[in-house]
Amino acid sequence: MTKQNTYEEKIKKLDKAIKAARDDRSRAVASKEHLEKELIELRKKSEELGVNPDELTEKIKELKTEMDSLIEEAKNLLPDEYLEKVGLK
Repeated sequence: MTKQNTYEEKIKKLDKAIKAARDDRSRAVASKEHLEKELIELRKKSEELGVNPDELTEKIKELKTEMDSLIEEAKNLLPDEYLEKVGLK
């Protein structure tokens, strides 16, 4: 009888592990579906803004370069004494 109980216990533990794995898989599938929908929405939004989603990295680099240039231009228009007061010089 001891072995039978041991087998029953092992089977119960295996069943519990299978259920846990099934639950984790279900959560992963739901998360994947949610992320796929979110990706589709982000692609739509980027297209609405006139940016090809595959070119977003390059577009971000361009915008950062443009912002850096505009900040430098603004800094050049202000006297150094004011820039020093705010820690930009």
